[in-house]
Amino acid sequence: MSAPVTEAHRKLVAAIIRDLSIDDGAQLIADSEAKAVEQANAQVESLLWAAKNAIPASEHPAEPTVQNWAWQIRNLGEDRRLVYADRDKLRAEVEHLRESEKAFCEDRNTQRTRAERAEAELATERARLDYLSTRGFEHRHHETGDHLGYEWTISSYSEPEDVTLRDAIDAEMREEAK
Repeated sequence: MSAPVTEAHRKLVAAIIRDLSIDDGAQLIADSEAKAVEQANAQVESLLWAAKNAIPASEHPAEPTVQNWAWQIRNLGEDRRLVYADRDKLRAEVEHLRESEKAFCEDRNTQRTRAERAEAELATERARLDYLSTRGFEHRHHETGDHLGYEWTISSYSEPEDVTLRDAIDAEMREEAK
C-alpha cells in the first residue's frame, strides 16, 4: 500500500533518526508492521465469521483455509447472480402474465357489455312482437323466389308516412305504460 507522503512525514523521520538508535528505530518499524498485520488478520477473521454465518454449514469448505473460504464465497456469489437473473426473468414473466390477464379481463368485460346490450335489444324486439300479436296485427309469411319474407299488417293503422311502424309501436307502448 502506498499512502501519500507529506513534508510532515519527512520531518518526523529525520527527527526519529536523529533521536533514536538503530535498534529503537527497527523496533518502531517492527511494531508498526505487527499492528498492520494484526488489523489485517482482524479483518480476515471478521470476513470469515460473516461467511461462516451466511453460508449453510453443509456448504462450508472441507478445509477451512482462507483461500477455501474465498473460493466458496466467490462460487456463492456466482450462484447468487444466477439466481438473481432467474428471479428477474420470473418477475418479467409475471408482469407479462398480469398484463395479459388485464387485457383478457377487459376483453371479457367488453364481451359481457355487448351481450347485455344484445339481450336488451332482443327483449325490446320481443316486447314489440308481443305487443303486435296482442293488438290484432297480422303476421304474414310469403315467399318470393329464393327469399322468405315476413310482414306485419293492420287494417286500422293510420299514422303519418314519415313515422315508421317501429316508432309508432314504441310510442303506443310508452303511452300504455303510463
